[in-house]
Amino acid sequence: MSDISVQALRRIVRDAVNAIEHTGPSGIGPHIERVRAALAARGLRAGCHEGSPLAQTPSGTVEWYAGQLLSISDRKAWYAMNSFVNLLDKFCPASGDGE
Repeated sequence: MSDISVQALRRIVRDAVNAIEHTGPSGIGPHIERVRAALAARGLRAGCHEGSPLAQTPSGTVEWYAGQLLSISDRKAWYAMNSFVNLLDKFCPASGDGE
C-alpha cells in the first residue's frame, strides 16, 4: 500500500511541471525532488513502468509520467524535458478517470 494517493501524486507532478516550465535547468531541483519523494512514497522510482502494461492504466500512466520526468532530469536531457513538459495534459491530466 502506498503512503500517497494517485490524486496527490498527480497534483505534485502537475505543480512541479508547471513550475519547471518557467524555470531554467538550474532551478528545477526542488521540484524534481518533490516528485521523487512522492513517487518513492508509492514505492516507485525513476523509470518506473517502462515497457509495462501498468503504464496503460490511469494511475500507472501518472506514475510512468512522473518516473520519466525524473529520468529525464537525472540524465540532464533538457531538450527532452521541454518536449515532455508540453505533454503534461496528455499523460497527467488535471483529473483522472478510473481512479
